[in-house]
Amino acid sequence: IPNSLIFDLTGIEDFLALELLDITGNGISSLDMSNNTLLREIYAETNPISTINLSTNVNLEIARLGFMQLTSLDVSNCPLLSDLRCNSNQITSLDLSNNPLLTLLGCSSNQLCSLDLSSQTALTSLFCADNMLTYLNVKNGTNNSLTSFSATSNQAGLCIQVDDEVAANANSGVYASWLVDVGITYSESCSTGPEINLIGNGVSIISGDTTPDVIDDTDFGTVSFGGFTDRVFTIENQGDVDLVLTGTPLIQITNSVDFTVVSPPNSVVLANGGTTQFTLRYTPSMAGTINIANISFESEDCDEATYEFDVRGESSTTLGIESSELIDQLKLYPVPSNGLVHLRYEGSEPLTSIDIVDINGKIINYKFETEAISLYTINLSHLKGIYFLIIKTRHSQTLRKLVII
Repeated sequence: IPNSLIFDLTGIEDFLALELLDITGNGISSLDMSNNTLLREIYAETNPISTINLSTNVNLEIARLGFMQLTSLDVSNCPLLSDLRCNSNQITSLDLSNNPLLTLLGCSSNQLCSLDLSSQTALTSLFCADNMLTYLNVKNGTNNSLTSFSATSNQAGLCIQVDDEVAANANSGVYASWLVDVGITYSESCSTGPEINLIGNGVSIISGDTTPDVIDDTDFGTVSFGGFTDRVFTIENQGDVDLVLTGTPLIQITNSVDFTVVSPPNSVVLANGGTTQFTLRYTPSMAGTINIANISFESEDCDEATYEFDVRGESSTTLGIESSELIDQLKLYPVPSNGLVHLRYEGSEPLTSIDIVDINGKIINYKFETEAISLYTINLSHLKGIYFLIIKTRHSQTLRKLVII
C-alpha cells in the first residue's frame, strides 16, 4: 500500500501471518510490528515515523527505513537481518553486533559518531556518508568482499580500522574503489574516542533518563523540610582518548531551585579510565512537595555531547531535623513576640543561614541586624501569626517556632 495517503495503521497487529509490508510514502508517524512475528520484509521509507518497534521480529531479513524521523533504531532482536537501509534520519548510535548476516548497510545522512562493523563478515556494501564519524571499524577479515563503500563527508579526523592498513593507505586492491575524503586515516588499530559514563551509587545512569530511582541515587527520597540530602555522582571516561568536560557552569540544573551543586567536578579533562565527581544537594523550599529537576552537562563525547538525567526529591511535612548541640547554643526571646525577636548564639561554628517560613513552607522576607558578635535582632513587626525560624551552621541545623502577636 505505498503512496496511498494512509496515516493510521491501526489493525495491522491482527495480521499475524504478514510476511511483507510496504507502506512507502504515506503519512504514518509511528509503527509497532511486535505482533507481526513472521514479518520478513518491511518497506517504510518516506514516512514521518519517529519510533518503530521491531523487538519481536526475529525473522526480519530486509528493513528499508530511510527518510523518516528516527532518532534511534534497535535491531538487536533481528538476527537474520541482511539488508538494512536507514539513511536520512537522526540516528546517533547503531548497534549491529547481533546482526552477523548483514550484507548491505545504508546509514548515510544521520548523526553517527562511531560505527563498529567488525562482526559483519558477510558485508559487501556500506554507505555511511554524511555523518559525524570519527571512528569506523570494518576490520572483519573480509575487506576484499566489501566492494561498495562510501564514507565521505564525515569528520576530518575519521579513522577507518581495516584488515590491511598498508594496502589501504596505498589505495590498492579493494581499497582503490572505496570512496573516502582526503585526509582520513586507515589503521589496523584506531582510537575509539572519548566515551562518557555517569555513575550513581555504583550504577550507570543512561543519558536521557527520566525515571529517578533510589538504586542509582537519582531519587533523593523524602527529606524533612528545613533539612537537606547530598548525593555524589561520578563521571567516567570509558574511551581511549581524553574526555573534556565543557559548558558553563559544568553542571547545569533546570526546572527546580531545590537542587544545587555543592561540589562541582574538580577536573575537566579525564584520561582513559579517569573519573571526577560532583555533589548535588536537595534542600526542599516548601513542605509536602515533590520536586523534579533536570541535570545536564556537556562534553566532547560526540554522540552524548549533552548528557542529561532527572533527579527527584520529596519534602515531608516535618519541619526540620534538629541538632541537640545547636539547640543548647541558641536562645530566642521573647516568645511570643510583638515582632522584634532577639537571637543569641553561643556556638563556635558560624551560622550559615537564618530563614523564616510560614506554616505552608513559604520563605518570608525580614529585616536582620547584628547587635553584637553573638546577638541578632530580627524585625518581623509586619507579621502576625505562627512562623518557623530555621537556623543552620555548616554541619547542623535546628528549627524554632515563633508566635507573633
